[in-house]
Amino acid sequence: MRLTYVHNSEIPSRGASTVQVMRMCAAFARLGCDVELIVPHHGDAEPMSEADALSYYGCSDGFALHRLPLGRAGWFGFAHAASGRAKERMSDLVFGRCIRSCTAAAWRGMPVMHEAHGPMEAYSKSGRLAFRALARSPNLRRLVVINQALAGYYAGTLPSLTNAPLVAASGTDPVEGAAPKTVPPEDSGTRLRIGYVGSLFPGKGMELISEIARLSDHDFVIVGGDDELIARWKAETSSNVTFRGFMPNREVAAEIAALDIALAPYGSRVSGAGTSFDLARWMSPLKLFEYMAHARAIIASDLPAIREVVTPGQDVMLCSPEDPAAWVAAIDTLARDKALRASLGQAALQTFLREYTWEQRARKILEAA
Repeated sequence: MRLTYVHNSEIPSRGASTVQVMRMCAAFARLGCDVELIVPHHGDAEPMSEADALSYYGCSDGFALHRLPLGRAGWFGFAHAASGRAKERMSDLVFGRCIRSCTAAAWRGMPVMHEAHGPMEAYSKSGRLAFRALARSPNLRRLVVINQALAGYYAGTLPSLTNAPLVAASGTDPVEGAAPKTVPPEDSGTRLRIGYVGSLFPGKGMELISEIARLSDHDFVIVGGDDELIARWKAETSSNVTFRGFMPNREVAAEIAALDIALAPYGSRVSGAGTSFDLARWMSPLKLFEYMAHARAIIASDLPAIREVVTPGQDVMLCSPEDPAAWVAAIDTLARDKALRASLGQAALQTFLREYTWEQRARKILEAA
């Protein structure tokens, strides 16, 4: 299959969406697709080479990266050019999260699948118009969403959809040699390394971590965030919190592997980059799957979107995002019981390998195309 993937973020960027896009392109390629990823390029500076961009995300060769300038015509011009490029390639499928490009490709007569990570309200006015036009197109093969809440939302909001939305949660790649981390018996009284990997936007977890850390005797490591937000949180957290800053995705694995306990402390309201829109109901957080792939013991917020992926007491411990004391109690329980840490980590790994690799996700999408 000749597959053209269109995304509306530059490569590379710090956005988590680009990690998913690059890894999914690699997964499609491993399944035998001829893949080209089309992305915008802003400004006059020379972009990172294709080889360096693939390396930045830890991807091996296997798919092509094609950049289009984002000129005066803006996103409409990009959509026109991207769909034209897909037509030129004689694409069997155009896939992506860029709604205008997907709609333009459908208008040109190509089979299309659009992936939505939020409700219609998360799109601009023109994006919503494009979405509704795509939903009516006979060339829309399937709408792909990342959780059941979104599937239900779009089934009710877009009655013109011919097929029910396809739920395909986020994921990650398997980690070679992944195994639960345990502290040797002679070191069982040492401070544990507890960590969070991700952005520092409101609701992502720093509000909760700052309270937990003050009540805990263990060490906390935070990977991610920009300089401004790191400086703000450094001033508001206790001395047992260390900020490692933003790292390219290929370097994050070593940080997760060094953790005894991994935290996914999402709030009941979550914001993303450049938006105040609430993502909590609609999310499928990449970092949860990365923790699972490393067989870490995980404590996560008890939210419906999290419960879709994991089972409390089996492969995760869940706590209310409104109750810091419950998180401290969960940490203390895991600190005392290394066997529990190991069993949770092993179960999380097995759940991940069974259901949530990028390759499994790509295969599910191709089967529905």
